[in-house]
Amino acid sequence: MEKISKKIDNNLEYLKSVLNQNNDLVTRELICAKRRCAVCYLNEQSSEPTIQKYVLQPMQSYKKTLEDVTDLQNKIISVGETSTISTFNNCLSEIVRGNAVVFVDGFSEALSCITISPQQRSVEEPPTSAVINGPREGFVENIRTNLGLIRKRLPITEFQIEEMTIGKYTRSKIML
Repeated sequence: MEKISKKIDNNLEYLKSVLNQNNDLVTRELICAKRRCAVCYLNEQSSEPTIQKYVLQPMQSYKKTLEDVTDLQNKIISVGETSTISTFNNCLSEIVRGNAVVFVDGFSEALSCITISPQQRSVEEPPTSAVINGPREGFVENIRTNLGLIRKRLPITEFQIEEMTIGKYTRSKIML
């Protein structure tokens, strides 16, 4: 288990190297109490309004000093549940499950915030392509929802996606 570094650039570099093919990894950098911070989460798994309202806005408006990550936990961030994490295995596990992770420059711990955005429906058999033998699951929603449904069933770092556009006229967005 690799420990979280006190240098935020090392943490972001490591995180991006493990989740390098995931175009849905979002990293928002900001200044909180004169310290550089980064909030990392997966786009389709996390609730962006929750992150914006209960994590980013309070951090941006906080002006006092931060002694450690528990100051974030107790004084600033107001999501339902938070926990401190000190290893990258735990950090990656939290991110792929839909939580946001906050790194602070100078601290060797990060803060996990419960920001999971559950998908609207379960995977069902598509009405236009019934099968006699084989799986009865299919995707009929937009591409981000479909990706969220897969990530919900497969919350591991080895699951990586690559986004591309194909077609001369339709310019359809696909994910491999």
